[in-house]
Amino acid sequence: MNNDSSYPNYGYQPAYQPQPTMPNNPMAQPGQNPAMPNQPAQNRTSGILIALTVLFGLASVIFLVLFAWMTAQYSDASTNLESKIKDATIKAVDENTVELQSQFAEKEKSPFKKFAGPSDYGELTFNYPKTWSVYEYASASNGGDFGAVFNPDKITSNGGDTINALRVKIDNTNYENAIRSYESKVQSGQLQLQIVQINGANANLYIGELENKFQGAILIIKIRDKTVTFQTDAYSVFQNDFFNVLSSINYNA
Repeated sequence: MNNDSSYPNYGYQPAYQPQPTMPNNPMAQPGQNPAMPNQPAQNRTSGILIALTVLFGLASVIFLVLFAWMTAQYSDASTNLESKIKDATIKAVDENTVELQSQFAEKEKSPFKKFAGPSDYGELTFNYPKTWSVYEYASASNGGDFGAVFNPDKITSNGGDTINALRVKIDNTNYENAIRSYESKVQSGQLQLQIVQINGANANLYIGELENKFQGAILIIKIRDKTVTFQTDAYSVFQNDFFNVLSSINYNA
């Protein structure tokens, strides 16, 4: 069959005619499946929301950890503070109790008692706490030595190995010889020498290590032809009492 266009067409139509291809219409309506330009923006928004959620979660965890740590620190600090307050209160009460006991003990010593030595030995007198006991172990009979020991509450011994608050001795030892016997200990530093006023006259006071190894003090004075010795075996304990005794010494020169 000759398809030459010169022959007439008697109404014959081909069974299929291809439609022309139309370009994409950017103004297409929904339902026509156009391209969706807003999808990337939605993805970015979702990513931001996820990131914010994660950050908020991390911040919440950090906050809880910090809160727990601060609570623990506060609890420890509160406990330590309460403990320190309790310790300070106990210490203050103890110190106050000791102070009150000390004040009471000092008041109990008053009024002081007066001690009088042998009348023929210069009529030596001095005051001592009324809470102290006295033991005269040598009475100076027939012109001999006189010795007495003083101690709080009771006296256990007048021996050199027993600590006593006060020892008083009057004997016939030459005064210059008595002073000379302590010179070597002063030079070695075992004893410190102080010159004090007793009953208007100078007297030697030695403070330091005694012959019995006690840390005490010794005062030596001269009354007529006699040498008088006042000694405490525990200077750090009886210092105030010892000086109160010394300040009250009176005798007839």
